[in-house]
Amino acid sequence: MSIRKIILSMHRWMGLILGIWLLLQVLTGAVLNFEDNIISDIPSGDLVRLDEKPVGSILAILERDFSEHQLLRIEYPPVGKSSFIVRTQHNTSKKEHYNKYLPSSDQFIEFDLFEYATIWLFKFHEELLIKKTGHYIVGLLGLALFLWVLSGLYLWWPSGKKRALNISWQGSYRMQLYDLHRVIGVLVSIFLLIISITGIGMSYRTKLLEVFDSAKAIPAASMKEQSLLSCVQHNEIDITINCLAKTAGISSVKDIRFNAHQEQIQILLYASDHSRSLAVDTVVFSAKEAEKNRVNLAIEENISETVLNWMYPLHTAKVMGTFGKFIMFIVSLMTSLLIVIGWLIWWDKKRGQKHETKIRT
Repeated sequence: MSIRKIILSMHRWMGLILGIWLLLQVLTGAVLNFEDNIISDIPSGDLVRLDEKPVGSILAILERDFSEHQLLRIEYPPVGKSSFIVRTQHNTSKKEHYNKYLPSSDQFIEFDLFEYATIWLFKFHEELLIKKTGHYIVGLLGLALFLWVLSGLYLWWPSGKKRALNISWQGSYRMQLYDLHRVIGVLVSIFLLIISITGIGMSYRTKLLEVFDSAKAIPAASMKEQSLLSCVQHNEIDITINCLAKTAGISSVKDIRFNAHQEQIQILLYASDHSRSLAVDTVVFSAKEAEKNRVNLAIEENISETVLNWMYPLHTAKVMGTFGKFIMFIVSLMTSLLIVIGWLIWWDKKRGQKHETKIRT
């Protein structure tokens, strides 16, 4: 058996098996690209002001009404929206709960069924609903996707110059399917390669940093770092956050992440001095041990951190803003069509083989 036939067989069977997962991934990815539009905002004309104390109010409500819950994250509203997203976890059942909080009304409104469905889709897309182990499985599937795309390009290349991106609409039904599969595959191949590489990078981010992250000299604290560190001297978290926001830029807070018992808090701020889309500066704030306070500036990240931090904006095409969302939506539809056509080709060929066997017998 020639190498080409081996690769063709591998491409076919990988497509049949991997296609089920890939179809679910591209469809969920297309939906999640518009997550900000799906999770509705609470109608209000009031935007968040730096002189408000939303985090303190959120903590007070949690202490009063959600005493059996552990606070995991508070996501600040994006530009043009008013409601915070508060993520908690029940201490006993370990089930996560999502609520929207609006400072003007000082109340929680739980996610509706449709919004919870979006969270479910995200967890399926990212970890197949099996948490840490799921990340590794998705990473392996991303590697399989990378090899599948390369095998398709290898099979197309010898005839690429002759047939290019032509579709023979006058040919037989089977030939039309082959042409459509070839053309769509070539058009989306570069996007699928980027999606697979970035997906692998995000799935194994922690492990990759451990392997490739070279020891770097600790630079002298910059003026920005000193200013941010001076903010965490305040005992009240809202004063700290407002100070950080003013230092880094108005409305620059992304989210706040809490560990067990809120002993350590990570505050993520959008880095206005970095060229990468969605780059963040991280401030680690410990209420009990001030010596553990530290600042990680995006502008000071090393090469491995820079490469891995580019993965998410490239994977989601958010690096191109709204246009990127539209492009990824089209790619998702084309990839879905590619998979379905591949299945039709296999079924048509299998049916033809059965018909030939009946004629011989």
